[in-house]
Amino acid sequence: MIWRPDAKYNRRPSRAHTGWPTTAPVQTRVRTPGRGEVGHVFPSALPDGRAVLFTVLSSWRVADSQIAVIDLATGEQQTLVRGGSQAEYVSSGHLVYAVSGTLRAVRFDADRRRVLGDPVPVAEDVMTL
Repeated sequence: MIWRPDAKYNRRPSRAHTGWPTTAPVQTRVRTPGRGEVGHVFPSALPDGRAVLFTVLSSWRVADSQIAVIDLATGEQQTLVRGGSQAEYVSSGHLVYAVSGTLRAVRFDADRRRVLGDPVPVAEDVMTL
């Protein structure tokens, strides 16, 4: 479960990873995986509560995963990072995410939902997906 800034919550996906429900305003599925997608995992709300980061699995190989963001009002999905997973927005204005045992950080404009610049490693030899 993740808490959103409006104190509502998103539940983690089912074992089948077919998407994830939200409580805003009625419990409903935000998005189901599209063609070529195995599932969506690790949802994390952005500070404004209007968008959610998540990992898109296109196979069961983590190297094939992507970090995406979805606008909860429009349903528009945008890929932010290829080859990463488990992204979290941090108050310094960065996305921190996992890539093959390394945590990386990249500047992120949460209002425009855009990655700014190149990622840098911040911790190595960590257990990741």
